[in-house]
Amino acid sequence: MGFYFAEVRKLRRELQAAYGAGEYKKALILGKNILQKYMENDDANTMEYASDMHNLGVIFDTMGMYPKAVEYYKKAAVLKRDCSGESLSYADTVNNLAIAYNNMGEGEKARRFHGEVLKIREAKLGKDHPDTIYSLFHLGNTEEDLQQYEKAVEYHQQALERARRSTDFSKEDMADIFASLGAAYDGGGNYRRSISSYEKALDFMEKAGVEESFCYMIWTLSLAEVCEKAGWNELAVEYCEKAVQMRRKMMQDSHLDYINSLNSLGILCCKAGMFAKSLQCHEEVLRLVQEVLGSDHLFYADTLNNMSADYSGMNEMEKALEANAEALRRKEAALGQSHPQVAVCYMSRGRLYEKMGRDTDALAAYEKALLIRRDAVGRMDPLYADTLEQIAGLFTAKGAYEAAAEYLQEALYIRR
Repeated sequence: MGFYFAEVRKLRRELQAAYGAGEYKKALILGKNILQKYMENDDANTMEYASDMHNLGVIFDTMGMYPKAVEYYKKAAVLKRDCSGESLSYADTVNNLAIAYNNMGEGEKARRFHGEVLKIREAKLGKDHPDTIYSLFHLGNTEEDLQQYEKAVEYHQQALERARRSTDFSKEDMADIFASLGAAYDGGGNYRRSISSYEKALDFMEKAGVEESFCYMIWTLSLAEVCEKAGWNELAVEYCEKAVQMRRKMMQDSHLDYINSLNSLGILCCKAGMFAKSLQCHEEVLRLVQEVLGSDHLFYADTLNNMSADYSGMNEMEKALEANAEALRRKEAALGQSHPQVAVCYMSRGRLYEKMGRDTDALAAYEKALLIRRDAVGRMDPLYADTLEQIAGLFTAKGAYEAAAEYLQEALYIRR
């Protein structure tokens, strides 16, 4: 190593300080200057050079510039392998490369590199080392991204089994695995096991004393979504409400993430038959949307339409029709009369009329929605089939079975 390396060490310290302070552009300049020093001294074929190239990839990675990160990780990995074979340092760089491919949505490439890292770490660190376990974890997440849910579950279960044997695996790390297992079960449609896994993830976070964290809140929301899919609406409301309360502590009421979560809570409450609570949520959403986005925003119209469902649940049908009419007026003004979102309001209006026994008005509203959806999304779209089935249900309720059958046959053809 030449005398220039004292200058390289100085630049590294400056880079670390800039990176720690979030000054990533400055860190990039310093990183490139470091590599230039090696080039000027004809010393760009060493492990030290490879490590500094890896560090530059990390900066690009942190900035979300994944193609550039991949470029530097690849070069660093090749040089590390040339200098010291398939070492742990080489595996670390390949691991970062695989995760960058994950972030780019290139799951097949990510899978290949995660598999390579797993083999190296198992051979050099053992099967129960935390780094080896995390390679299994990353493979599981990659399989989930590729919608290979059974394989994802298999990897996560292996990671979990080894983590339980390890004395170096933290409660937060265990929570990570359980949450990913919950997501994999959810993707595969096994909602009971998904719920159980998410609950265990939250339990580990609580034991670690970090329940007031962003991860805990996100996993609570995910748990609410799975409970809704499983048809456990009251439990979904319980978890969603908990997540909304946490989100309110973490951010201002005007933050869109909070408003969206509150809106989701309102929708869940409506599904669970908690109409007064649902209306309360949506009234708050309406106020916040008006303050943050304005009353001309589509979110405002959507909220009015949600409130019409709340009023319907409370049998306040005139208020329900009034809220629906206002939502419809605003959507037509913003989007035109032939937009699919306008059809959503007509579908809601039809259900209100149907509940009121105004079947002729209900049929007219459904037919209006059918016409819009035919022109906007086509006759072979599931939304068109939804409308046909709604009309068929209206005819069936009145004993007009032949008319209902025609609509159902067309809907069935589309579904097939």
